[in-house]
Amino acid sequence: YEVAAFLSGDDAVLELARHPQRYGGAIVDLTMPVKDGVEVARELRQQVATLPVLFVSGYSKDQPGVQVAAIDGARFLRKPFRAEALARGIVQGTAVNMSVRDAETGFIAISPSGMPYPAVTPADE
Repeated sequence: YEVAAFLSGDDAVLELARHPQRYGGAIVDLTMPVKDGVEVARELRQQVATLPVLFVSGYSKDQPGVQVAAIDGARFLRKPFRAEALARGIVQGTAVNMSVRDAETGFIAISPSGMPYPAVTPADE
């Protein structure tokens, strides 16, 4: 998969609005400045209702449950994680919408740290 990384949710939402067929899912950090990950995921889903969302966070064990449940079908991955765990989360998240989304398209990754997530290719699956 190719990954387009964004430091802000607003930039990712604008990109998805411009190129909705380019992206097969979104990897969204739950904790970001300005807008949290759930708000960004809602805005992404307004652009593409079936967009798979994989939330990531390194914060407390209690934090993600309610937030992730707010986005239908979203998955959660705790940081730090290995590339294999990320690949598994992507595959599981996109499997639900495989008939609607093209699994060979890219992913939007939104992280306030500016650190890219590990590269994931179908070979990592």
